[in-house]
Amino acid sequence: MIYLEEMEINIMAIDATFWVAVSFIIFFGGLIYLKIPQKITEMLDKMISDIKNEIDESEKLRTEAKTLLDNAQNKLDTAQSVSNEILDEAKKDSEKLMIELNDKFHKSSEIKKNLAENKIDEFRGNQLGIVFQNFNLINTFTIKQNLQLANTALDLKDNDHMYDLLQRVGLADKSHVTVSKLSVGEKQRVAIARAFIGKPKWVFCDEPTSSLDDNNTDMIIQLIKEECQRYKSSLILITHDKRIQSLLNFNEILELGE
Repeated sequence: MIYLEEMEINIMAIDATFWVAVSFIIFFGGLIYLKIPQKITEMLDKMISDIKNEIDESEKLRTEAKTLLDNAQNKLDTAQSVSNEILDEAKKDSEKLMIELNDKFHKSSEIKKNLAENKIDEFRGNQLGIVFQNFNLINTFTIKQNLQLANTALDLKDNDHMYDLLQRVGLADKSHVTVSKLSVGEKQRVAIARAFIGKPKWVFCDEPTSSLDDNNTDMIIQLIKEECQRYKSSLILITHDKRIQSLLNFNEILELGE
């Protein structure tokens, strides 16, 4: 009895194995019949191909992106270089312009300064006559040359006026004598002639008689008075010489300038 049960169990086990095997054979046969493995292979191949294509496309895009980035960097470098060149050129132009403007400013200032000095010289020559205490004559020049120098400085061409002045100061016959050979009184008379050569409106006399004796003092003051009356010049006299008080009075001085 036991033996029969064991046989039945073995037969059942064999039957189960058999049917499992048959099921596997039928399953795989169905798969083969339906070409499932081939389709799976094709599907896998397609997936692999798609993945490869995507990888290739990604690589292509990466390459293109790198190319674009490199181009952009090159353009940026070029732009930076051009910008630096433009800035350098602009800096050079601005420096050049500043130098030109500075030169023009200095030239303009120099011109204005010269014009101002010319106007001052013109005013001084046409409006002012000065008799200095120490004469301020050129000792190596003759009397005539000293007066001609004043004539030239004032751009005057009236030589007759110069000779008239020499005549009035009593030196016409000594016009070719050098100043170094003149007496103190004669030098002061030359200085007076020079002061009036431009027919000035104002005459400044700085200690004109400080080094003169009484006779020359009288003559010099009288000469200054006469010339001021002739040209209607106003006289400004600076002196410590008390002798002049007897030769000039304030009313007379005021009348000379009217």
